[in-house]
Amino acid sequence: MCMDRPYMFLTLLVPGPKSPGRSLDVYLQPLINELKTLWDVGVETYDVAKKQNFQMKAALMWTVSDFPAYGMLSGWSTHGKLACPYCMNEIKSFRLKHGGKPCFFDCHRQFLPLDHPYRYQKDNFTKGRIERDETVIRSIGDELEEEISLLLNIEFGRTKEKERIEGFGKSHNWLKRSIFWDLPYWKTNLIRHNLDVMHIEKNVFDNVFNTVMDVKGKTKDNVKARLDLQNICNRRNLELNEVNGKHIKPKASYTLTKDERHTVLKWIKDLRLPDGYASNLGRCVNLDDYSMHGMKSHDCHVFMERLIPLAFGDLLLESVWNGLTELSQFFRALCSTVLSESDMKTLEENIVITLSPLEEVYQEPSSSNLARVVLDHELDNIDILTDVHRQEEEVNPDELHPQGMELEQEDESDELEEGFVEPNDEQLVEEESGDEDDLTFSDNSSGN
Repeated sequence: MCMDRPYMFLTLLVPGPKSPGRSLDVYLQPLINELKTLWDVGVETYDVAKKQNFQMKAALMWTVSDFPAYGMLSGWSTHGKLACPYCMNEIKSFRLKHGGKPCFFDCHRQFLPLDHPYRYQKDNFTKGRIERDETVIRSIGDELEEEISLLLNIEFGRTKEKERIEGFGKSHNWLKRSIFWDLPYWKTNLIRHNLDVMHIEKNVFDNVFNTVMDVKGKTKDNVKARLDLQNICNRRNLELNEVNGKHIKPKASYTLTKDERHTVLKWIKDLRLPDGYASNLGRCVNLDDYSMHGMKSHDCHVFMERLIPLAFGDLLLESVWNGLTELSQFFRALCSTVLSESDMKTLEENIVITLSPLEEVYQEPSSSNLARVVLDHELDNIDILTDVHRQEEEVNPDELHPQGMELEQEDESDELEEGFVEPNDEQLVEEESGDEDDLTFSDNSSGN
C-alpha cells in the first residue's frame, strides 16, 4: 500500500440542507456493508514493499464527531436529563424550575475519592447534601448489546411517523438501535464513539467567557438562574433582591464591571499574535455590547489555553482566577503534542478537583452544563486510546502473515466526522420534545 497509516481517514458527508437526525443509518448502510466485507472476506491488495498481493482486512475502531452527531451515531440521545452517554440513566441531573432546562450541577463530586472533603460539604454545593455514591462504572459492550436488543425496531425515513421507545427520557435515552451494532466486532471495542475535544473546548470557553463578561443573552448568570439558585444552593449574597416590584441582581465575584469588561476587550483588540498562530481576534470585539462575535473553534482553542489567565489575571478574585487558570492548563496539557502515561494519570486525578471548586465559586446551576460532565469521562477514553496506540507500535509488521493481516487505523485516521451534520431546531423539537437547549453542545464553528 502506498499510503502512510497516520493519514488514512474515513469521512462521511451527508447531502441535503437538513440533518437526517436519527435516520442517519440510512446513509450508513452502504458503509456498514463494506465494513462487513472487509472484516469477513477482505480485499486483495498489492504490497509495494514485498511486491506481492495479500488479502487485506480492516476494522472500524471508533468514530469521532461533535456532540449532536454523537447521538445520531450511537443511538443514545444527547439531549435532556439523561444526555450523558457515559453515565446514562445513573446521571444525577435534574430540570431547573425557573430555567426549564436540564441541569448537571453537583454531578462531579461522585468522581472524587471517597475520603475527599468536598464530598462532605453541605453548604458549598447542593445545600444539605453529602455525596456518598461511588464513581459511575461505564457499561461494557455485552451489557449495552443486551439492553439494545430489547429496543423496538425503528423504521426510518422522512415519511415515517416519529416513534418514541417506551421509557424514553425516564429510564433511558435510546432513540434507536445504531446500525454500527451490525458489525460483528462492535461490542468488543473498548471505545465505540469519540467526541472531538475542540468542540468541547469551544463550548466550555463560550460559557466561561460570556459569564465572566456578563454578556447579555449569553451569560449563564441571569435572572432565572438566580431564582433557581435560591432553591438549590446556599448563597444568600447572590439571591435576587426585590425593589419596587423589580428584581435586582447582586453582582457576583466571578463577573466583571462595565469598566473592567472594556479593559479586557480593549486589550484583546490591541493584541497582536504571531502570523498563522490565530486569526485577528480584534475583529471579533464588539465594544457596543461588550462581547465577542465570530470566533472560530481555533480562536476559542487559543484563547482558552493561552489567553484566559492573562485576560482576567488582575481583574478577578484569586479564587476565581485560580479555577479558570487550572481549567485552561488542563486543556493545554490535554492538547499537547506529547502526553505521557503519568501525565494522563495526573490529569485524570486533577480534573474533578478542578471542576468542583469551579462549581463552589460559580455556584450557578445553569452554568453547569454537559460539557463539564463530559470532561470527567474523556480522560478515560484518551487513556484507552493511548494503550491501543502503544500496543500498535509494539507490533512488528514483518511478523504478521500476509493472509491474516488486519489494518487498524489510528485515532487520527479512522474518523467518521460529523461536523457537517447538525440537527436543526425543528428536528430537535420532534425528537426530544423541547429538551434542546444551550446547556448541551452545539457546533457553531462552521469555519473549522
